[in-house]
Amino acid sequence: MGRSATAAQPMNAWLADLLSPARTRPVLVAHSLACGTALRFAVDHPDRVSGLVLVSPAFLQAPVRRLARSGLAAPMMRRMSATRLARTLGIPEGAEVESAAADLRRPGVARRVAAAVRTDIAQRPHSRALLDRVSVPVQIVVGSADPLIEAVDHPVTEIAGAGHHPQLTHPSQVARRVGGFTAPVGG
Repeated sequence: MGRSATAAQPMNAWLADLLSPARTRPVLVAHSLACGTALRFAVDHPDRVSGLVLVSPAFLQAPVRRLARSGLAAPMMRRMSATRLARTLGIPEGAEVESAAADLRRPGVARRVAAAVRTDIAQRPHSRALLDRVSVPVQIVVGSADPLIEAVDHPVTEIAGAGHHPQLTHPSQVARRVGGFTAPVGG
């Protein structure tokens, strides 16, 4: 939801810096718009990760409504109450949604979120092609209310009753899927 400040470097470089101290090959877990970044990193650096878990990968799901990617998106997001944000995202109200709604009112955050959505739409074909090229094991987790719109050649777990944010609405089920995902040793 745009909780991060403006990045001083591209996301791929940020992720490389984040993982530079790692002495093992971790499994990367990404959600929604971040799935494209994680996928690009895994394709570019298969020696640095042992696998990839994509939770509700935006590039494989129905695009957001046209209004959400228009020039009106950022002003609408800035004015959105926590109740409306929860309803829009299909998640229960709570501290996380209150925090996300407050974050969207911070200067530049709603604009960056809207720009990220537009970028995702533009990069969908590229991300889809990368998914076909990735050499590390991939597991995809989606909610039944927000299914994939394309077939993929990777295992897909669908969590019944979940939407686009299964990590918020069904955290134990997502944790079980992520915890149960182990990449082959050396692979």
